[in-house]
Amino acid sequence: MICEYIELTSGEKITPEEMHEYYIEKGYFGLDVKTILGEEVVIRNRSRKVNTKKFNEILERIRREWAEKGLVIPEPNQVYFT
Repeated sequence: MICEYIELTSGEKITPEEMHEYYIEKGYFGLDVKTILGEEVVIRNRSRKVNTKKFNEILERIRREWAEKGLVIPEPNQVYFT
């Protein structure tokens, strides 16, 4: 839905994989700082690194953010949506 909305509102074509990478890059799934070869680096967590509760919290955050932009994303179990 997000990708379709972006295309409709801006003409920009984004794939679901690109949107997923966008949220990873923004740190939605968490950040870790590790020392590699004596240098501190920020590691952006993938979505698979979070538990179900945290994942659902992130999805709710994304739904709220998009609702503010005019896109209402239904809950996965929502049968009727208009």
